[in-house]
Order: sequence, then C-alpha cells, then structure tokens
Amino acid sequence: MFAVVAWLVLSASLLASGAEPAVMVLGGITAVFVATAAVAMRLFGACGRSVWARSTAPRSAPPRTDPRTVRLRNDARSTASSDSDRLHAVLLALLDDRLLAHHQVDRARSPETARQLLGPSLTRLVDGPNPKTATPRELKRTLSEIEAL
Repeated sequence: MFAVVAWLVLSASLLASGAEPAVMVLGGITAVFVATAAVAMRLFGACGRSVWARSTAPRSAPPRTDPRTVRLRNDARSTASSDSDRLHAVLLALLDDRLLAHHQVDRARSPETARQLLGPSLTRLVDGPNPKTATPRELKRTLSEIEAL
C-alpha cells in the first residue's frame, strides 16, 4: 500500500512540475526501492542485541587423565573381584611412570627419594602386602593420589 501511495505522490508531483515522467518506469523504481526498504527493516528488526561479554569465572584446569588410569577405573567398576595381582602390578607400573615423568625419580634406584614423594598411603601400596580385595572407593582414592604425583 505504501508503495502505491509513494508512486502516486511522486508521479503527481512530476506531472505538476511539467516533467513528463515514464509512469511505468517510475512505478518499477518505486517498487524496488520500497521492497528493499521493507526487507532491510524486517532484517534489522529480526536481529536481537548481541552480548559479547566475557566470562569472569576462572577456567577449570583440564583433568589429568592417563589412559591407563581410565582403563583401571573401568576395570574396577566392571568387576569387584578382579585379579588383584595384575591390578597391583599395573598400579605400581603407573606409579613408577608418574614418578619418572614428573619428578625424574626411579623408585628402584632411589627408594628413599621416591618414598618421600609418595606419602604414607602410596608407600603402603608399594611396601605392604598385595591387597586381595579393594573397594571401588579405595581404588579411586589410590588412582587420584597417583595422578596427583
């Protein structure tokens, strides 16, 4: 409706001024202009306000997970009474690898230095008898302590 009114007003004003407008061309130009304006108004009206605020919350550190730790956790969940000798051997191998990788300490060559780094709980794991049963909670605690090395 607005396009027709604009076309009529423009045509009438050109005729009144003595110009001889091409009415069809003027109508086409007016229609294109009004359609473009209508599309632009709809697009700008449809866009919401963008908020680019940054979060001030500190990012949490990525979890330190060794693939063997993940496998051990899955093994512990799947069977409550798994082969404890194998599990104990894998825990000790994981502990040795963490000592070497993070502290450059070989437990076999420097047992006293390793003992100081391990703390009482992991020292019991190394020195104590092989536990025949361990609860999932105990395994989780042990794995967390090994990961924290």
